[in-house]
Amino acid sequence: MSHLNKKTLGAGAALVALSAFVPNINITDKIPNLGLVSEAHAQATAKATLDVNAKVINPLGVSQLLKIDFEDFAIGGAGNVKVAADGATTYVNATKIVQALPGEIKVTAPQNVTFSVSVNGIAAPGILLKNGAGGAATKTMTMKTLFLSANAANMAANVGEIKATAAKVAGFKITDTAGTGVIDIGGNLHFDAIQVAGDYVGTYVILLSL
Repeated sequence: MSHLNKKTLGAGAALVALSAFVPNINITDKIPNLGLVSEAHAQATAKATLDVNAKVINPLGVSQLLKIDFEDFAIGGAGNVKVAADGATTYVNATKIVQALPGEIKVTAPQNVTFSVSVNGIAAPGILLKNGAGGAATKTMTMKTLFLSANAANMAANVGEIKATAAKVAGFKITDTAGTGVIDIGGNLHFDAIQVAGDYVGTYVILLSL
């Protein structure tokens, strides 16, 4: 072996000896986020069926306790009889025979909830009272205004008029824990100069609304 080959062989032997001491490095051990090794991850989940509730109610109610009663009077010409919610009366071209009396309505609503009171048909021709079938002017009288006053015993103070130009009175509120109250109600009855004698009756519809 030549002197050159000996040097070459010596160098090669050194390389072989060196490679025997190089560790086998797993690159994924040093840099785990390279994505070279895939691992499965378990996911924890849970579910439940939950309840939701709603209840729709009609919180308002109204019924008649006493009707408005203009009672007995004699006519001396076209005029009117007025009975206020507090019972005060006024007679124009009429003579009182029996004292007119206001009516009362019972109302129900949740405590301290504000509501309004209105009347259908208060605009012209007004609420009609008829003698028999009515028809002719002499057999029909008209109530054109209602007077409302909350009873202070179980309601917040409130008064108002229902008429053609103001068919609703707002701001009523029951203060009683039972949710019931009383509204006194009067009216103004207009009549012709010559009315047929007899009994006159009529109806009207009271509406409560939130």
